[in-house]
Amino acid sequence: MPGHSGKDFYAFKENALDITEIEGMDNLLSANGVIKEAEDLIAKAYEYKHSIMVTQGSTTCMQMSAYTIKQIGLDVIAIGNMHSSFYNAMHIFEIPYIEVENIQKCLDVLQKNAKQVAIFITSPNYFGDVQDTTKLFEEKGHNLLVVDAAHGAHFAFSSVLPKYPQGDIVFSSMHKTMPVHNGGAIININDDYLYDMMCLNLSKIHSTSPSYITMASMDMARADFEENGDGYYKAIKEKIEAFNGTIAGFDILKSDDISRLVLQKQGIDCYKVLSKLSKLGFEAEMAYEDKLVFIITPFNYMELDKLQDALSKIELEPLNSISIKASKKEKESIDGLRPEFVNIDDAEGLIANADLCIYPPSTPIVRFGEKITREDINILNAHLGHILGLVNNKVPVLK
Repeated sequence: MPGHSGKDFYAFKENALDITEIEGMDNLLSANGVIKEAEDLIAKAYEYKHSIMVTQGSTTCMQMSAYTIKQIGLDVIAIGNMHSSFYNAMHIFEIPYIEVENIQKCLDVLQKNAKQVAIFITSPNYFGDVQDTTKLFEEKGHNLLVVDAAHGAHFAFSSVLPKYPQGDIVFSSMHKTMPVHNGGAIININDDYLYDMMCLNLSKIHSTSPSYITMASMDMARADFEENGDGYYKAIKEKIEAFNGTIAGFDILKSDDISRLVLQKQGIDCYKVLSKLSKLGFEAEMAYEDKLVFIITPFNYMELDKLQDALSKIELEPLNSISIKASKKEKESIDGLRPEFVNIDDAEGLIANADLCIYPPSTPIVRFGEKITREDINILNAHLGHILGLVNNKVPVLK
């Protein structure tokens, strides 16, 4: 296996690279050969002692981190809005957690708490905004810091980008911003014990059939960005700054990450803009109410003039959908309840059996165990087509 035996199959031209654990090609779940060499080179590039390659994205990295924290016996503090993979991992592994609004609130909690905890934080977010993980890392004391840096894999390779986050466990999806096949992610760690624990849990959680194409692309991208990354992102910065703050009447919003292009035109339905752009051959990372988000890379920045031309040709429509609000509620008792599925309009007053998110950015509107309100239903209906957590357009509930 694989069953194609390395031969081209219609449009699939990379089958020669799609291998398994044949002689000399190492094993991701027990790396001590070429994969371990690639991981060591990645660790050096990110200025960490250890790196672990993952071919199932940052969601698997989050699950490995959560399960490791569970085994160590730590409770969890989450700072700000997390990705749905965090809440799912907390639910799957039955880990208690509290949420605080910002880093300072977290530090205030830590001062009053003698028990060691694990702190989870997202930096950068979908809009390219970073948090001060250096301050948090320096002031966290004996507690562990886990950073979901899914969108920051490229930070390590250019002086015009933010500094790559500091943490005890930091993971990034290389495929989001670098020339890496889908699913390619890394976990960076300095502590030997945590590294051993994460390797143990890699073997428990990761597929025993990792993609060798993805791993090869990670190794290649690391080598290319080490050599050329600074020049790449200086060129991207120069190109974006040449637009002087607007593209086709859309404001360029300030972002810590120069390569995260966030456009806004107040009152305009950018979900419809995104759909119209797609028909013109342009795909955005996401639309979010009256904003469009693009990931600008060394492989697409030269198309920005064409993007401007395409945006100028689109007929804009007003935003009528209900504003997205992620209000937190108390968890309900679920003892004795069983899973069912109901139509959205019938879900009021029932308890959610999944996180319901606008995707992307996948921050839950309703979390598992929360009671669904009429306001929630109105938001879900207004953004139908962009909801993660529905099952065949039905809401998973507990009754």
